[in-house]
Amino acid sequence: MLSPLVAIIRTCPNSVLPADFEFDFSPAREAPAELQEVALLYWEYDGIDGYSDAVLWTRKTTEIDFKPWAGTIHYAAAAGGVATSSSFDCPSCGEPLTLSSRQTLADARRGKAPECRDCNGTINQRAAAVLDPSALAKRRRKTQADERAQAEAEAIRKQDAIRAQDEAALEQVRRPRSRRSTRARQMIRGSTTSSMRR
Repeated sequence: MLSPLVAIIRTCPNSVLPADFEFDFSPAREAPAELQEVALLYWEYDGIDGYSDAVLWTRKTTEIDFKPWAGTIHYAAAAGGVATSSSFDCPSCGEPLTLSSRQTLADARRGKAPECRDCNGTINQRAAAVLDPSALAKRRRKTQADERAQAEAEAIRKQDAIRAQDEAALEQVRRPRSRRSTRARQMIRGSTTSSMRR
């Protein structure tokens, strides 16, 4: 597993500017290592886009395997660790801004005043739900059921493909017989017609 600082701050190409904000990521001790990794991948960035002034995230959210943990990536990331930017303060409590999502950071950089995780509350509740052992067991069962259903669907697709191949092969075998039968009938008719002329 990469250290948080090495993972988050990377060498930037020329069109990428250094970050204009302080950033810290702390893995959640109670989270499994795999979930901490999801959070680390979610928060990893390369810098600021020199053209759009947006944060350049190292990965798209679709490139991170968060589905075993939660239906929404920022809930999985929140369960895996806490990202904080001391460059911004929460308008409600005045503490450094703990980030609920990438959008929270974007809003803070645009001058909006998003609340920290504690004041917002929703993100911490969702993160706790992700870490709840009964929820983990339920997701594990659902993942296993989904995998079984996928395997069954794949087996049916393979059987259908084999059946289609068998039917096509059988049709190929039948066609030449039909042609032979037609030719034989034509030959018989032809010889009958010839003998009748004689």
